[in-house]
Amino acid sequence: MADERLLWAASDGDIQSLQELLTAGECDVNDQDWKGWTPLHWAALYGHTQCVQLLHQHGADTNIQDKNGWTPLHLAVWCSPKQCVQLLLQHGADTNIQSENGWTPLHWAAFWGHTQCIQLLLQHGADTSIQNKERKTPRMMAEDEEHAAVVELLRRFEIPDIQGYVQTRTLEHLAELLDPAEYTIINQTNLSTNFPDVFQFQKVQELKDWANQNNCTHIRDLKDRLQDSNLLRLSSK
Repeated sequence: MADERLLWAASDGDIQSLQELLTAGECDVNDQDWKGWTPLHWAALYGHTQCVQLLHQHGADTNIQDKNGWTPLHLAVWCSPKQCVQLLLQHGADTNIQSENGWTPLHWAAFWGHTQCIQLLLQHGADTSIQNKERKTPRMMAEDEEHAAVVELLRRFEIPDIQGYVQTRTLEHLAELLDPAEYTIINQTNLSTNFPDVFQFQKVQELKDWANQNNCTHIRDLKDRLQDSNLLRLSSK
């Protein structure tokens, strides 16, 4: 049976008790209760970011699943502020793990219309094409719940191959592709330290809009069109 002291401390956000229990080594940081929830599940559910950080430092499994297949990230996008979601992602949370009913964290975020969480998930590799057991993608979930802004956001990420491309480019490369007027400045500036995350995400959105407007349906099309427009500088294709 799970040691309830650690579970309660994580659930309550009691960082002092959590620290004492973990330091004493009296509890298994990945111990699961009757639902399969670990202390990290509870901390993520209630958005206790300090507890999430402490549990991670003591070896908590970020991707452990409960009896329904839910990870701490599933719970965080459902109920917690974006800071908790961001912290889990920084610690290696898998954005594409499916629960028993086939829902990924992105399905949950789309269902609830949590735009900021969706942006974070997309930046960390969330796959918009995954279907749940009802054969619904996250965008379909957003459509069912009439979250128009979320539907539009997800639509932008459904061009084949574009998603993976923008998520593997550096921020400097993305900016170069999208704004040739900034080329000299970009080559002299570390954008990753001088611009917040929202800048990066806006650049990704701009790239996708540009691809839509120019009928790019494949990454090869995107490269060719950018090169034709003198927006892409590649030594080889």
